[in-house]
Amino acid sequence: MHILMKTTMGDFLDRLTVLELKMARCQKEEARVEAKSVYELMLLDLIQFRAQWSIQNDSFPEEEFQAGKRVLLEINGELWVLEDEIRALQTNHPTEVSVISYKNKRIIEKNAARSRAKRILDGHFGQVGEVKDYL
Repeated sequence: MHILMKTTMGDFLDRLTVLELKMARCQKEEARVEAKSVYELMLLDLIQFRAQWSIQNDSFPEEEFQAGKRVLLEINGELWVLEDEIRALQTNHPTEVSVISYKNKRIIEKNAARSRAKRILDGHFGQVGEVKDYL
């Protein structure tokens, strides 16, 4: 059973791109299968959204949609790598505080970029998403 909730296109695509990364990068088969299951459900939701959008609006902003998805996939992929590197450092070299601190700073910067990308995408769909007070 799943919970249906209203969300913005930015948050939706953020989640979708994270699932794409999980399907490609998770080492455990169970995690990849679960990610694919949720991903496929979300694709069905996207098909319905596109149909409703086309009824209520002139045309679906495909170019902006694809550009936003590419940006979020890139940022989330970079976050994935940074977080893996931090976990490895904390496990294998816990005294490398300056390197860990630098990577944590990069994560904060990437999260800010992700938030900006989601806001831009939300704007193309006439939506108001979350507002971060640290941007």
